[in-house]
Amino acid sequence: MILLKKIKLIFALSCVMFLTKSYCQYTSTTTKWENYMPKTVFVSYDYMHRNTIKTGIEFFIPNKSSNYIFIGLGYGIGIDNAKIFSFPNAHLSLNLQNGYVLKLATTTTSLTSSAGVSLFNALDFNLGYSFPFQNQQIHKLKGITVGITVRISNHNKVYLPMKLF
Repeated sequence: MILLKKIKLIFALSCVMFLTKSYCQYTSTTTKWENYMPKTVFVSYDYMHRNTIKTGIEFFIPNKSSNYIFIGLGYGIGIDNAKIFSFPNAHLSLNLQNGYVLKLATTTTSLTSSAGVSLFNALDFNLGYSFPFQNQQIHKLKGITVGITVRISNHNKVYLPMKLF
């Protein structure tokens, strides 16, 4: 039974990484759809009384202001009492030009809001709180969260420009 769960987990992560690689390589000069295609791959680590790691793709939404909006879809795994569990996740991240980040994330069992700082939109540090949807005892994602997110992209518009003075 444990072997079957591990195989499912490896298959799910392989699918996410394959989709991420194929989406991020999409470029076209003939359509405007490229503005809405995934621009980044993210890897996120969170600690909320248990370790969780998430990976997936992020859509970059261009806007006229200098703020950056990312919509992320991915899959996460966690360890609770020496047992591995997995979950899908989605998030909305608003990265402000002054380096602050506001993030709202959801899984099938919880909703997390957080705030923090971002270094050039490539590295985010977050502190927040996770609210469970139901009062379950198994793999409850509830409480104060501390997290770090790394974004990898080959598009220059995703990152903030470095200003020395």
